[in-house]
Amino acid sequence: MTAYPDVLDLIPHRPPFVMIDHIIDITDDAIVAEKTFFDNDYGTRGHFVLEGILIETAAQTVAARQGYDNLDSEGEPARGMLVSIGNLDYFSRAKTGTPLRILAKKKTQVGNFSILTITISQEDATVAQGTIQLFMEP
Repeated sequence: MTAYPDVLDLIPHRPPFVMIDHIIDITDDAIVAEKTFFDNDYGTRGHFVLEGILIETAAQTVAARQGYDNLDSEGEPARGMLVSIGNLDYFSRAKTGTPLRILAKKKTQVGNFSILTITISQEDATVAQGTIQLFMEP
């Protein structure tokens, strides 16, 4: 198993707004991260994670990939912004106390804009799936 850098070394976000705990895997065109939310965490209500927070979780997963790629060149976390969300479907509510697995796979890249397919799962069931577009600073 590969040891990846701490998430705080890869993204510009800081607690309580860090929406990923650690990186599971990175390949040429994808990244897999994990996050466990707990009751009373930012972005939760009752025993569930709010749907809007899942979008930020996906965006931070992509930012972590960019930060990982930048470690060799500049050593600074990547900066960027979420530009659009497309066809994001929710299939079930994400529960607190159970790890979420976030898969972001690059679909298309034009300059500093990337379109990625996102799959968020929990206990081997898909919670949400769709695409996001991000702009990342050069």
